[in-house]
Amino acid sequence: MVTCKPETDYRIEAVVSCTLEAPMEDGSAGLRIVVREWQGDGKREGSSSWWRSRGILRSTEPTVVRLFLRTPKGMRRMHLSIGVEGAAGTASIREVRCVELLQPDLVSHPMAIPPPAHAMPAPRVARSACVCSVTAADRVLTEFLRASLGSRRVRTVDPREFDPSSLSADALFLPDKALPPALGTLSRLMRVAEERIVIVSLPALASVSNGALSLRRVEQPDDPIHAKVVYADHATRGFALHDVFPYAWTEKQPGSFVQRQFRKNRTLAPFCKRHGLVTLLTSMCDQDATSDRPIAFFRATKGGGLYVLDIEPVEDRGSTRGEPCLAGHLLLAILGHVQPGLGQFTVPSPKTEALREMMRDTQTRFAPFVVCDSGLPAEELTDQWITIGAQEESLGLPLRPRPAIVVRTGLAPGDAEAVYGAYYWFKQLVRMPPHTCPYAETLVSRFRLMWQPCAGPWAWADGADRNAPREDSPPGLPEEVDMGEAAALIDLVSRPRHRVRVVVSADRGGVHRRMEQWLPRLLESFPPANVFVPHVPAGASFADRDALQWGWLRWPVRVEVEEHGEEEGIRQRFRAGGATLIRIEVPGSPADFVGHSIHRTGLAATVLEQVIGLVYGLIAVNRTGQTVQFDGVPPVQPGQAVVLDDQAPLLRQEASWAG
Repeated sequence: MVTCKPETDYRIEAVVSCTLEAPMEDGSAGLRIVVREWQGDGKREGSSSWWRSRGILRSTEPTVVRLFLRTPKGMRRMHLSIGVEGAAGTASIREVRCVELLQPDLVSHPMAIPPPAHAMPAPRVARSACVCSVTAADRVLTEFLRASLGSRRVRTVDPREFDPSSLSADALFLPDKALPPALGTLSRLMRVAEERIVIVSLPALASVSNGALSLRRVEQPDDPIHAKVVYADHATRGFALHDVFPYAWTEKQPGSFVQRQFRKNRTLAPFCKRHGLVTLLTSMCDQDATSDRPIAFFRATKGGGLYVLDIEPVEDRGSTRGEPCLAGHLLLAILGHVQPGLGQFTVPSPKTEALREMMRDTQTRFAPFVVCDSGLPAEELTDQWITIGAQEESLGLPLRPRPAIVVRTGLAPGDAEAVYGAYYWFKQLVRMPPHTCPYAETLVSRFRLMWQPCAGPWAWADGADRNAPREDSPPGLPEEVDMGEAAALIDLVSRPRHRVRVVVSADRGGVHRRMEQWLPRLLESFPPANVFVPHVPAGASFADRDALQWGWLRWPVRVEVEEHGEEEGIRQRFRAGGATLIRIEVPGSPADFVGHSIHRTGLAATVLEQVIGLVYGLIAVNRTGQTVQFDGVPPVQPGQAVVLDDQAPLLRQEASWAG
C-alpha cells in the first residue's frame, strides 16, 4: 500500500525480466504492474479505479515497465503490485518506483494541420553515412544506421584517422564530445556541411565556439525530460509546432533522466546569428532555469545542412513506452527518410469531456466539420456525432438523399489509435488551401459521412489499460440526423498485433471482393508512412520484448469475409437495412502509444481512407515525396490522388478477371 494524493500525477515503473508462456499472447497475460485504489477502511473496493500495464511474456534483458496515471478525486492510498497473471515461467523483479510528478510536460496539438511532407522536401536524402567516433563500432547509432540504410552503406572511422577530403558519405555523424583533429575548427566543420548532412554533438560544437557556447548537463530523478518543437521544417515532420515529446537518456542513477543543453548567456544569440544557426528544439524540464534552453540547432546548406543535437536519446534503451522511437523518428527525418502521411505525434486527452470539447473546437476552426450533439456541457454529454459538410442544412434546403457511411471508434476505453486515426482522416477532409483534400468534394457528394468518436466510455492512462466501464449497447444514431440509405458501418479498433485485418460481413455490393483485390496493393503503393521503429515481426505479439528490433515497418494485410455474424443493436439495424458491415483492426497498444503515435495514427487514418475509398470505388493519395507508378492509371505525383468510382473500367475489368 502506498500513500498518494488525490488528483495528482504519478510515474510508476519497475525493472523486470521474464521468460513466460501463455495460452493467449494478446496482452491479457504476462508480467505486469497493477495499481488499485485502496479505500480508507483498508479494503480494496471492487468498483474502484485500477490501472494495469500491458503484460510482458518475454524479456531476457532488463526492461523498464513504465506507466503514468493521475489519481482520481478522493484517492489517498493505492495498492501497487507487480507479478505474473495468466502465464507460467520465470520472472525477476529488480526495482519498483512510484514517483510523484510536479506536472506532466507531454503536449501535442491534434487540431494543428502541418503541411504535407511533399510541401517540405528534404534538401538531401542520405543514402550512406559515416560514423566518426572512438567507439563507433560498438555504438547503437551504428547499428541503427546499418539497419535503416543498409550495412554496406555505413562505415565507421576513428577520429584520429578521419580525412575530410576522402569523405563520400551523404551524412556524417560526429557524436563524441570533441571534433576529429582534421575538423578542429568551426570553419572546417561548416565547409564539410556545405556538401552533406552533418550531425554533431552539443559538446563538440561548444568545443570550437571560442567560449561563446556554454553547456549544462541536467539530471532529473523525478519528472522525465522533454524537448519542445520550436521550428517547423522537414526535420520535424509528424510533429506540430510547440509539441513536447520525450528527449533524454538514462545514466548511472536509476530512474533519472539526463539531457545536455546550451545556456542562454549573452554570447549565445550573437554566435547563432553570425553562423546562421536556428533553434530547432528547446528543453522542457521541471524548473524554469533549465527549461526553454536550446538543445538542437540547424543550419541549412545546399548540400544538406548542419544539425547540432545529442543522439544519446536514440541509443537509450528506454522503457515499454517506446521513448527512443520519437528520437529515432527525428534523426531519420533529418536524413530525409521520414514521410509521416496523415499521422501526428499525439498525447491523448485524459477524459471524455476533453475529447468532446476538442471536436467542438475543431468545428469552430473548420466549418464543414459539423458536430452533432445535444449542446449540453461536455461533461454531461452522453453521445456525439461528426458529419462533414452542412451547406444544405445551413441554407434550409432539403437534404439530398445520399447513402451514409458511418464510422465508429472508441469501442474500447483508451483506443487512441482508432479515435485519433479517424480524427486525423476526418480533419484532413476539411483542410484549407493550398493543401486541400483532393477527393473530399467527390466523396461527400456521393456519401453522407458520419463518425461517432466515442462509442463507449473513454479513459486514458499513459502506458496502462484502465477499468473504465463498458456499455453493453453503445448509443445508437441520433434521431435528428437523417441517414438516408445506409451504405456501410465501419468499426475501427486496434489490437496488440503487428498486422492489419479487415473483416467484411453482410456484403451485398461486392465490397469484400474489391477489398481483397485492391487493399494490399494500395497499402503497398500508397503507404501510410515511411517509418523506422523497434517493432515485432509480422503477426508476433507485442508481449514479446525479445522480438523487438529496429526496422522499416511493413504491415501485413488480411481481408476476411464473415458470412454469418451475430449482430446486436446498431449493427443489426445496419445489416437489416442492407449495409455492408466492416471491422478494421490496426496495430495498437496503450502501453506505447505515445512513442508510436505518429505512425500508428497515420496507419489507422490511411487504412480507413482506403477502405472507405473501396466502398466508393477506389481512392488513394500519394503522400510520399516521389511519383507513384500504379498499374492502370497515369503516374501519381506527390499530393495527387487516384479517384475511381465503382463503375470505372479498371475496377470492372479486374472484377471480371477475378470472377
